Amino acid sequence: MKIQIFGTGCEKCTKLYDAVQKVVQQHGLQATVEKVSNIDEITAAGVMMTPALAVDGKIVASGKVLSEGDILHHLEPEHSPHCGCHGEVVGKAPNRVKQVVSFLLLAVVGVSLGLMVMREMNRPVASGTAAVAQQGTVVYYFYGNHRCATCNKMEALTVKALKDKNVTYKAVNIDEPANEHYVKDFQLDARVVVIQKRGAFTKMEKVWDLVGDEEAYIAYIQSGLQDK
Repeated sequence: MKIQIFGTGCEKCTKLYDAVQKVVQQHGLQATVEKVSNIDEITAAGVMMTPALAVDGKIVASGKVLSEGDILHHLEPEHSPHCGCHGEVVGKAPNRVKQVVSFLLLAVVGVSLGLMVMREMNRPVASGTAAVAQQGTVVYYFYGNHRCATCNKMEALTVKALKDKNVTYKAVNIDEPANEHYVKDFQLDARVVVIQKRGAFTKMEKVWDLVGDEEAYIAYIQSGLQDK
């Protein structure tokens, strides 16, 4: 396995390189680790943001320092304890067959009853609909069936950032079949916070980088609520 860390020597680049070295050594992985700092090579590899991690020539992450769990997830996903929240394409739930079957069985009860249940559960509506527009600013926190401590902390900080704000907050389990449309609606490629207002939306993708700094995280969320 060939592992490459692309970066020009910034602090984050060094941290990612050290973290990758640690994971490789701790887990006895058969791999060569290479640091790529030449700007021409970085550009040629198609890296848009550094630091970036590539495995056997494929860019698997960029623009952030990965945790050791994230790194192992990319190097040996079958042995990774990672919850799969960060950087995973959402909407691919485990036990999907069981969920679909359950959903279809419930649908037999009747379309009208199903709609009533969905209203009772306060299901978020799809982006761009009149209902969303009437609600004003809506802040979504997307999560999955399997949640780690970081996921729970992220939701708690998001709620804290919205305190006393005139917005609607919705936590959405993207692994539920009924919510899979959000992947397309918001062009999701990871579980993040999305702020929607006046028919447009903003993906707050830096939440994973800032979750360890409560003050910076809250300021970042609140900045997304401000009119540009």
